[in-house]
Amino acid sequence: KLRQRYEAKRLELYTLKQIADGKKKGSIRTPDKDCAAPKETQGQELTVLRMAGFMDISEKEEFCIQKHSQCTERDLMCEFTLHVIVTPEDKKKHRRHLLIHPNDPVTSYLALCRPGATTGGQTNFFGLGGPICSH
Repeated sequence: KLRQRYEAKRLELYTLKQIADGKKKGSIRTPDKDCAAPKETQGQELTVLRMAGFMDISEKEEFCIQKHSQCTERDLMCEFTLHVIVTPEDKKKHRRHLLIHPNDPVTSYLALCRPGATTGGQTNFFGLGGPICSH
């Protein structure tokens, strides 16, 4: 019974540590070419991720984040808290679930991606500046 709660709390603490370490890196990130998803984030269930505080995003929102941050999906998984979970619906059909932690700095781009969002005429200097990947 307590296994899922334990895994969720462990994942939440790991994610908060990852976000704190990411803030030390600054706003320009240079992901390694051979980076892989950390072992702490592999094999997680959808319910455990949701218990740990992760929120669902759509494919369209992920594409928008990629466009604004100039990061690939792999970069978002290595440098940030994006998780991609594939669940089978039928024998031939699978569904992708995209989850990201709300405290992640890259979620500032979600405000631009959601319908009816405006930047308020602010520039990146004073307003909505988020991390960018450089390759």
